Amino acid sequence: MSQNNRKYKRITVKEELVALTGDAFQAVLLDRMIELTYEAERFDRLIIAEQARAESIGERISMPLMEGWFFKKAEELAEEVLIIDSAKTVRKKLTELVDKGYVLEKNSEAYRFERTKLYKVDLKKLLDEFERLGIEPGKLIGI
Repeated sequence: MSQNNRKYKRITVKEELVALTGDAFQAVLLDRMIELTYEAERFDRLIIAEQARAESIGERISMPLMEGWFFKKAEELAEEVLIIDSAKTVRKKLTELVDKGYVLEKNSEAYRFERTKLYKVDLKKLLDEFERLGIEPGKLIGI
């Protein structure tokens, strides 16, 4: 694809997330993590619907629910959030978000040998922090 036809990506820096995290890079990364958490939850709804459809015709689909947890490589996140140019910086900022309790982290049961981490935004913690700081979350987290 030529440079003239290139499809450019966009990011948004949300002021309320900067106020919450105190860091624009963390804010952009947290915003993407919120989106990924919601995508995982929407996928769960799809799995449940497909399981119900399969049961209605006497079949069974055995697929575990994600419960909001997702896997994303730091290199992929760096590419997606644009303003963080290295996987190393993404890992550092992600660790800071985990340390603050905004992002939950656990080892994957399926890929233990790879030391794969799964992530999920603690939406309850975010709402509590917004309330404590007097920040209106608005449409930030889908409410």
